[in-house]
Amino acid sequence: MEALAALSLAGNVVQFVQFAYGLIHSTSRIYASATGASARTEHLDYVHNQLMDQYKKMSEVEPLPAGHGLARLVDMATTSKQVGQQLLDMIDELKLKNAKSGKWWKSLGKALREARTLDEVKELEKRIDDLQRVMVLYLCATPG
Repeated sequence: MEALAALSLAGNVVQFVQFAYGLIHSTSRIYASATGASARTEHLDYVHNQLMDQYKKMSEVEPLPAGHGLARLVDMATTSKQVGQQLLDMIDELKLKNAKSGKWWKSLGKALREARTLDEVKELEKRIDDLQRVMVLYLCATPG
């Protein structure tokens, strides 16, 4: 029984060391970054800002009548834009802003926040991906 407890303790220590290493690694990347964000956060920010620009262009088109085949597509794009804005707001919270003093500790705080919100970010990304797939299928199925 003692061997099982020791093995369990060793597993917990390894898991903690792995988490701590990832956190320190993420903190140093945020600290060294010119933008105050991790590479993953920068990538998400870039991609979703591009998407938001496309949604903005779509919204500038004259409104379609309710019976028009593409009206449903515009509705899906609007929903996708709302989810994208939620994601951008979350990403904005993960960026380090104007840290002149105590930058290392603020970077650590952002790395912790990034680790805590990872599941939420993945869920929002999945929702956007699902909406985009449906929009592509809808475009393919909608006649001329």
